[in-house]
Amino acid sequence: MAVRTFGLCLMLTAAVSFSSCSSDNDPFFTATEDDAPRFLNSDLPKVDDNNKLGSFGTILRTNNFKFGVIATPVDYTTITWYIDDELVYTGDTIDQKVLAGDHIVKVVATTTKGLSCYRVGKLTVNPLDSDPQLGNKQKERWVAPGATTTIKNGKNLESITKVYVGDKEVEFTINGNDITLTAPNIAEGDYHITLEDNEGNKFGANKITISSEESPYKEDVIWEDKPFNVTWDTPFKEFKNNWKDYLKVGTILRVYVSKTGNDNGQGCAATSWWTNIVTGGKDDNRGDTIITGDEVLTFVISQSSIDLLTEQEGMYIVGNGYTIKKITIE
Repeated sequence: MAVRTFGLCLMLTAAVSFSSCSSDNDPFFTATEDDAPRFLNSDLPKVDDNNKLGSFGTILRTNNFKFGVIATPVDYTTITWYIDDELVYTGDTIDQKVLAGDHIVKVVATTTKGLSCYRVGKLTVNPLDSDPQLGNKQKERWVAPGATTTIKNGKNLESITKVYVGDKEVEFTINGNDITLTAPNIAEGDYHITLEDNEGNKFGANKITISSEESPYKEDVIWEDKPFNVTWDTPFKEFKNNWKDYLKVGTILRVYVSKTGNDNGQGCAATSWWTNIVTGGKDDNRGDTIITGDEVLTFVISQSSIDLLTEQEGMYIVGNGYTIKKITIE
């Protein structure tokens, strides 16, 4: 089933804010069957000023997605839950198993008079390290209907016997950590990939885009969490141990940064020994880039870079006085 993005909660009457439900005079108790429904939760996700969806949270795939809502008029309202456009539960509190991947959750409140509102947000379900997984390059996950694509740098694929795109089983071959699959001839859109092993266990492998248009992805985003402030005491260590999943000879690593404070920042991609992975320089000769505002730090990975990262125990992004906003590879 194609995944579509939904907008803000559509209220059929003017929005009203609620601070608590503390007395019988509150709308929670006095709303009638004819009133439009409202969610009273303060923890429901919202769309931010940049039109980005809020989040229902991040869980491991071994944990159920659990979330409860309160809606008024309480005696006349039914709550339904949709995950990626599929109705999965009816009731105030969901307790649902979800495959690994990024999902869109929509919760809808509908009254007996047919009035409704909804909220929508993202849910991230992470796999276990031992689960079958596919690589995350977005340009490899963009394919025309009926065409083939190779998704590289997966892991634990040796037991996979079936692959599904949406609800369609597809042809595939596995070569080590790479999988080549044939996209089904279905309506263009975003679909989840599901892997099935020889015991019938199913594992989510995130989404693929079926489209006849040229892929817009030249870079693959490998990190875009909340901004990370780099100082001499706090280098960025996210890829210390798993840099091999992303960096090969010829990879272009880009770090999108902005300076913090009034003074210029400085920084570079380095080993955990603080050696520049491109120049091989250290300390005062490391070759940091001076960061005067919004900058993109670019590093072309060579065999020397790979050797340094292997010998010097992984990658840091080091320096002082700047914030990392996004990291990509090409």
